[in-house]
Amino acid sequence: VYNFSYEGRVLGPKGTGHLSLCPFDVFETSDGAVAIAAPTDNHWTLLCEAMGRPELAADARYDHNLRRVAAAGEVRAIVTAWTRRHTKREVVAALGGKVPVGPVNTAQDIFEDPHPKARGMLVEVEQPGNNPPIVLAGPAIKLAATPAAIYRRPPCLGEHTAEILAEAGIDAVPAGAPRRKERP
Repeated sequence: VYNFSYEGRVLGPKGTGHLSLCPFDVFETSDGAVAIAAPTDNHWTLLCEAMGRPELAADARYDHNLRRVAAAGEVRAIVTAWTRRHTKREVVAALGGKVPVGPVNTAQDIFEDPHPKARGMLVEVEQPGNNPPIVLAGPAIKLAATPAAIYRRPPCLGEHTAEILAEAGIDAVPAGAPRRKERP
């Protein structure tokens, strides 16, 4: 929106990075990935210190966001070289509370983390018959006055067909019976 508004340029997909903030991207770790957002000069300095490369904060090529954006490929390579040597937890521990950072979670990570379950983000729903329960993603936005929730499972294929046909005044066909004649 901003590029088009100011310059009339339509930009295509650019991956996970940000076009005007650097570093602001997803970086590979030894066991997955983390998202790091360190676009301010202060965040960059703290990131450089955490990486054991404090000299980069004063390097004229990277000492301001505009210069880091111009050298985004180099900055990304520097940060990636550090993150690849560490696990997601190690990177989050090194940067947490100083530089915006978070793990990129897999589905397994989400199931093993107590936080999503405590927030109602993993909702176990019973299934008909002898089928095991399934877990659905709960509503992400939580509002006090109008709380959202999963109250029941989604319907099985054809589960309400007879009921809906009856509402429309159409005779229901027994389950499993063909709805129209087969052609010879």
